[in-house]
Amino acid sequence: MKGCDRQATLAERDRALFDRIAEGYARKDMVAASRVARKERTLATLRLLPASSHTRILEVGCGAGFASEYLSGQYGAYVGIDPSEELIRIARKHHGAPTARFVALDAMAFHDRRGFDLIFAVGVLHHIPDWETVVRHLSQLLTPGGWLAVNEPQPSNLLVRTARRVRRRVDRSYSGDQKELSATEIADAFRVAGLRSIRCAGQGILSTPFAEVLLRPRRVAHVASCGATSFDRWLERRWPGAARGLAWNIVVAGTR
Repeated sequence: MKGCDRQATLAERDRALFDRIAEGYARKDMVAASRVARKERTLATLRLLPASSHTRILEVGCGAGFASEYLSGQYGAYVGIDPSEELIRIARKHHGAPTARFVALDAMAFHDRRGFDLIFAVGVLHHIPDWETVVRHLSQLLTPGGWLAVNEPQPSNLLVRTARRVRRRVDRSYSGDQKELSATEIADAFRVAGLRSIRCAGQGILSTPFAEVLLRPRRVAHVASCGATSFDRWLERRWPGAARGLAWNIVVAGTR
């Protein structure tokens, strides 16, 4: 029971944090330099999947909902869920397409009988104490043949681990209650959840810092971010093994 209470406390703490920083967090998708990198992170996460049309998409931890724009034209219906009511309010304000819907809910509280062809989450699992349970729940929301894809910080990269620890000390908007999840741990959880055809890749060598930090001068940062994302895309396609070892993030995907 104590474990459940602790998980609830951590969830409430994270929800309160993102409610408090919602406006600043949403700005990352509005400033050109960070927007370029954040869009690339979303597209790269789904690039690991086989090419197909995704009629119904669910994004877990959708934040301010900008992925609904980044994936425009690639879905029939998009549902974004996030526990932060403030972020969902911003998402509804900025994205009024009839094919996109935003719901303020935890992943475990969300249910949908129709199922989804694609479920994805970017930088979400490491915030969730019982993330394996969430993976199992999400796998049950997939249609047969549907895909689950997650993008997470890569703990095996020493630079990434050091940067996250430094940021935890200096950035008040950065949640300290985070796990470090390896590709192996995530892939194992996918298999336990009944997913198959597990795929793993690295994502973001130079572009990730632009996705997380608003840099100045903005015009210079925009040019640098475009160059960084182009380099990452090239390296991840040309030398995926090297990209995985150097990347800030890992992408893991599996199908039901």
